Amino acid sequence: MAGLLFNIPKRKEVDPYSIIKKTQEYVPPKINIRGTSLADRIKTIEDNIIEHPHLLLNTDEKFVEYMDKALKREYCALDTETHGLEFNQQKNIVGLCIMGDGLEPAYVPVGHIDNITEELEVNQVSVGYLKTQLLRLFRSNVKLVYHNYYYDAVVLYFVCGIIPPIYFDTYPCSCLLNENESHSLKDLYMKYILEKEGEVDKFSELFNGIPFCNIPSHIGANYAAQDSKMTMDVFKFFLPFVTKGTPECEEYRLEKISDLLYDVEIPLLPILVDMKIRGIEFDFKRAKELHDKYTKLRDDAEDKLNSLIDIQVNFNSPAQVASLLYDHLKLPQIEERSTSAEVLEKLDHPVAKAIVEVKTYDKLLGTFIDKLTEQARNTNGKIHCNYNSNGAQSTGRLSSSNPNLQQIPSGFSDVRNMFYAGDGNIFIFSDYSKQEVLLSAITADDDELLHAFKENLDVYSHVASLAYKVPYEDCLEHNPDGSVNKEGKQRRKNCKAIVLGLLYGKGTKAISEDLGITYDEAQAIVDDIFTAFPKLAQEIKKTEEQVKKYGMVESISGRRRRLPDAQLPEYEFPTKDKYEIARLKSGIRQCRSFNDKMSYLARNNIKNNSGFIARAVRQAFNGRIQSEAAVVTKRALINIANNKRLQELGAKLVLTIHDENGLICKIEDREEVAKIMVDCMVSAGIGFKVPLTCDVEFNVNWGEEYVN
Repeated sequence: MAGLLFNIPKRKEVDPYSIIKKTQEYVPPKINIRGTSLADRIKTIEDNIIEHPHLLLNTDEKFVEYMDKALKREYCALDTETHGLEFNQQKNIVGLCIMGDGLEPAYVPVGHIDNITEELEVNQVSVGYLKTQLLRLFRSNVKLVYHNYYYDAVVLYFVCGIIPPIYFDTYPCSCLLNENESHSLKDLYMKYILEKEGEVDKFSELFNGIPFCNIPSHIGANYAAQDSKMTMDVFKFFLPFVTKGTPECEEYRLEKISDLLYDVEIPLLPILVDMKIRGIEFDFKRAKELHDKYTKLRDDAEDKLNSLIDIQVNFNSPAQVASLLYDHLKLPQIEERSTSAEVLEKLDHPVAKAIVEVKTYDKLLGTFIDKLTEQARNTNGKIHCNYNSNGAQSTGRLSSSNPNLQQIPSGFSDVRNMFYAGDGNIFIFSDYSKQEVLLSAITADDDELLHAFKENLDVYSHVASLAYKVPYEDCLEHNPDGSVNKEGKQRRKNCKAIVLGLLYGKGTKAISEDLGITYDEAQAIVDDIFTAFPKLAQEIKKTEEQVKKYGMVESISGRRRRLPDAQLPEYEFPTKDKYEIARLKSGIRQCRSFNDKMSYLARNNIKNNSGFIARAVRQAFNGRIQSEAAVVTKRALINIANNKRLQELGAKLVLTIHDENGLICKIEDREEVAKIMVDCMVSAGIGFKVPLTCDVEFNVNWGEEYVN
């Protein structure tokens, strides 16, 4: 059974939309719902229920009796059922799913509505009593287990007034063990517990469109209680694989994964919950100024656009925009009738550029300025975004959502000014300097590249100096007198683009297009860089060989990136006859051009995997670097949150974006807090030959430099 967890999936056929064959998800058959009224639908649900062993704890006495037993168990699984996602509203909770180890799964109804009286059901536990019993559990020695703790913890905070403790979360564990599969609880249960031989209840589909609070508690309990059972079962399956010293952990060499889970992923979760609950103050005055500014710019842009065309067009309709561009204006089709911003920019036509400008302002207003203003009004003047610990599941990079602060357009940084540190407070933002290049140098143990960091040189100028074989000073952006060094600036720019391109797996052709230079010029610089930094070149090549051999690579800390497409055969033939395959291969070799080859492959029904293989190989080294960057940033957050002196000073984390972390503190404490914050971030690079470096800035409104 363990093989299901770690075997790299073999793709049976090429998927043109993805390079990774995802774990096949179970899709239950649809059940026809009889009737249209709520009562009819609930009757249909009741008729289709398959009863499972569970307890309905719908009185205080039953709940206490169960809790008394659960408090004597080593583990307890928790899950919440909610109605709505309004932030900081206690009424969101409908019920609690709970299972003490070795006990029957149980459901505690709290917020179910009687559909006749439209009042709370009579036989339920009050929210106040739920709080009392949960606090008993939270203050005990019972190890609490969740699937997606982040969500449940936010809900339970507004019930209990404290952030719940955590021992284990099956969600980040599944991300670490196999990032390429579905991490939903039901899919994990289907795969690992039922071994794809059984089914998860079909009747849950019948809830579609019915708020769970409107499902009678005796019906909902049978469904909800199973969530705690599934959580407990998946936890027990995963546990030996991430417990050092067990045969399972040793067989699959998961000791580093265990460290990442218990030292990084799980300790980070309560910190992210705390950041969401605290939120960031919103500056309504600044938001109004930005609304007025960008509304005028948007209107001006639309007037300009209308002056360029002689027909009426709804610019929010892709079909009408496509008709304007390709039928009316007869512009060339870079991609078939595409109206994406990227394509419109490439069209290099006044109308296309004007459309991009209007759409940019529309998005800025709709997605950020106006939407955030409304959101802050509904949440007591603060923005409470979600922080997703495995937002990028492939590498473990953090992300944010609702709002996604990573999507604020870089060219409109003043939008960040709506975020306010608060009266008497200041933001301190610290981000890693050239994090990816440094991690690449450390991963490759390239002494020449590490030398630039040890000597505090500008790393890109150092690379340019060695690549162009000129003095370091001739590759700086400025001369000693402060004037611009045009040639040096260009050399640095070229080498920076090429170094980052190589780390992101870009080929020479893509790099030459980015820089606007010839292929040969770009290749010459690439060759010079690899000659100057031989260990980096060797490590990239070694990583590419490893991913082809094993379908997987590892970061320094042990996070794994599985790229099974790297192991695909270059071609898949429609026959197993070795003589016929040999004939088809010979035909491929005889093709004189790329188009000839594509035509030959299509005629003979031969699947060409070379593009998938190349992409997987390109991702390999970057996967290692991005995975390590994620670990470093998470360790930094943990260091900052747990620092005793920062706690004494009242400094609080409020933001994390890419490799940048932000906290708030009192203005008068800023210098001491900044120094400690940098120390916390630097110390996140455990065992690195060269210390990480950080830049710091102070803002009262985010993005606006503080002037003392």
